[in-house]
Amino acid sequence: MNGTIPLDSRVRDLHIGYIASMKRSLPSFVYREIKELMDLGVSITLFATKQGKGIYMPDRSWRFYPLRPVRTLGWQPLAFASRPAQYTRLFGEALRSRSLLHFAIACDFARAMERHRVTAIHCVEGLHSMYIGYYCKKLLGLPLSVMIHADSLYIGSKWPVFRDALRACDQIATVCEYNRVKLVEEFGIPQEKIKVVRLCVDTEAFGPSNKINILIVGQFSMRKGHDTLFKAVRALRRPDIHVWVVGDGTWGNGDYADVRGLAREIGIQAQVTFFGSVSEDLLRILYRSCDVFCLPSRTYIVKEGLPVSLMEAMASERPVISTRHAGIPELVPDILVEEDDFDGVARAIAYLADNPDVRERMGKRNRAIVEQHYSIRNIEQIRDLFLEEALNAEGNDYRRGRVRRLSVS
Repeated sequence: MNGTIPLDSRVRDLHIGYIASMKRSLPSFVYREIKELMDLGVSITLFATKQGKGIYMPDRSWRFYPLRPVRTLGWQPLAFASRPAQYTRLFGEALRSRSLLHFAIACDFARAMERHRVTAIHCVEGLHSMYIGYYCKKLLGLPLSVMIHADSLYIGSKWPVFRDALRACDQIATVCEYNRVKLVEEFGIPQEKIKVVRLCVDTEAFGPSNKINILIVGQFSMRKGHDTLFKAVRALRRPDIHVWVVGDGTWGNGDYADVRGLAREIGIQAQVTFFGSVSEDLLRILYRSCDVFCLPSRTYIVKEGLPVSLMEAMASERPVISTRHAGIPELVPDILVEEDDFDGVARAIAYLADNPDVRERMGKRNRAIVEQHYSIRNIEQIRDLFLEEALNAEGNDYRRGRVRRLSVS
């Protein structure tokens, strides 16, 4: 090794204080970036300048230090008492550059960075995160880096502290060559300080899909037969089968908090995506995008009537799998299995998964069935029912145009 420290050892010594905004959770690419770095052995503590809830949130395995305004404010007298000369000097700089809030947050974050033994500071985007990181560097003397995406090159230049913070960075990364040139030509950053680090995508997660997606739509009720479908998927032992679940609520008699717990219990959670309650627009997209619709309805205390989700799936030209239950055979000619027959559902899924031409034929036939017998024109029958009721009530007077008035006592 010629006296050099092994890479793994150097990585283990890294502990990065990541400063980022979580206004609506982390941006997806930042979330994936941090997760991948942690998988590579880098220790990270995330310092959040804002905190909102969204999809990409830190889990319990993350070191996480969110902004707490009351804590930040309360720390200022102690920060001054611990380093009065430095605090006063930086306070004056922050006052002149209109960045007092960033300085106050930095005093709080710097204290936590010391406690967590952070070895370097990294800022996501060159705006508020970088201004806070700049003061953290001043307070702690740690290396500072920033990843420039876009906004800071156009918005940041309006802040007096922007250029000072940018020049104070030991390393500047940016996502494209265009940004690198802009940093050099407009902001006078030396070329050797800038690295183009292109964003990445997980090509496994975002690759072309060869999965057969089975959609089930309905409230989380034992009548809908989610467990029958899940047991069928487990019996198939085919990784190419994936289930999309639309719906919400509680399931069964309280054994599970919801159908998510049922999927975990049966052991197929990795093959199930839960969408929760969705909008009409998204529901239509899911109907059109799935390969097979499955609703293995069963009798549980009461029966189903005729599930609308089956009609919607058939109208979307999807093949369906259901059960010989209540009025379902009046709508679905095939494929039907007996209630609770998860083996039968498994065989039906396998058959349709392996025969795309059959899926296409069944989908077109199902569309024709709904168009002929279950279209919106059926509302006219309800209208006619109301008219017939009114005619019967009014009798001959109604036919002559005289409508009886209700007497009010």
